[in-house]
Amino acid sequence: MERLSKMEDAKVLFEVAKRGKPESIMDFGMTLMENNITARWFGSCKMDVELELFGSNTYEKEILPVYECLYNDIYTTEDALQKETELGVFLIHDCEMLPKVKQLKSKYLLTLKEYEKFFDGYSKTCELSIDSKEYLVLGGFQK
Repeated sequence: MERLSKMEDAKVLFEVAKRGKPESIMDFGMTLMENNITARWFGSCKMDVELELFGSNTYEKEILPVYECLYNDIYTTEDALQKETELGVFLIHDCEMLPKVKQLKSKYLLTLKEYEKFFDGYSKTCELSIDSKEYLVLGGFQK
């Protein structure tokens, strides 16, 4: 498993939240914490305070109090899979977690373009690129 803390991942999450205006997000793997983001704004992008932002402490790391304030709630992996949200986020380089990600109860999923073949059969909503890193937003998740 390779954990990449790249600012591009944080940028794309904020951009998708800004443009798509989801009511709720499940940040599977806690991208914001992994990138040391401690507020709901990044550059010119800001997440609405009304947005329900949930984190999944996928790797059972210690959670600093600032992240307990940033996220509305932080779940274990298994509990996160049961939480219904509008947008799921999976920006971790960890192929072993992909089967679990398919179980997310989210209407859409923001993920890395390199995982496109794994989600064959899901509808591609849009493709994004930030500093040569490519991402996808997929639909068709909630069943």
